[in-house]
Amino acid sequence: MLTKRQHELLAFLVDYQTRNALSPSYEEICRALKLRSKSAVHGLVNGLEKRGYCKRFPNRARAIEILKTVDSDMAALGTLSPSSSSSDVQVIPFFGILGSVGSLSTMDMPQRTVNVLKEFLPEGDLKAFEVQGDFLKDWGILNGDQVIFQATTEGMHDMVMLVSIDQKLMLRKWVNEGHRVTLKTANRYMIPEIHFKEQVKVHGKMVFLWRSIKYPLS
Repeated sequence: MLTKRQHELLAFLVDYQTRNALSPSYEEICRALKLRSKSAVHGLVNGLEKRGYCKRFPNRARAIEILKTVDSDMAALGTLSPSSSSSDVQVIPFFGILGSVGSLSTMDMPQRTVNVLKEFLPEGDLKAFEVQGDFLKDWGILNGDQVIFQATTEGMHDMVMLVSIDQKLMLRKWVNEGHRVTLKTANRYMIPEIHFKEQVKVHGKMVFLWRSIKYPLS
């Protein structure tokens, strides 16, 4: 089992290599994880390497090869529940954190994958995100929740949709108003947006949500 710090390092390595097609330097890892020294980075990388998650190449800069991720372990072992098998699990691309307004480029490349039991999901093209902020809180969708969207190009009345306008990506409730659509949040301090339907591109409808409960360390 990985420590919290090792999880953070592995997630950072996956994200960095996905975006840049090379490994980060130890200085970049230090800054990203707010470590005090390169020796702390060495210790974390050693821990991942001993557990088979990565491989280093001596005497080469930016040379950390990722061999597996925690999600790939779960998919292979079927550890989502004691009775589940790998055939019961659907592997879904996770595209990162999305706040009230994000960038459409968020959907260019998944950062990792998440595993959910198939019995909870509809069939189709699925994408996962993590909600950041309280803009959907009055509908019970909270900061840190994981949400899954099923691909569609049609807005559905009174449903939470994944939409974009120009290069802005948003999670909004879709309210039909004839030739127009009102895009609502669930925060009374945020004003609803009204647009002509042809101005809004629909990417998906929300079909699943799950929440991790984090207890403070004593």
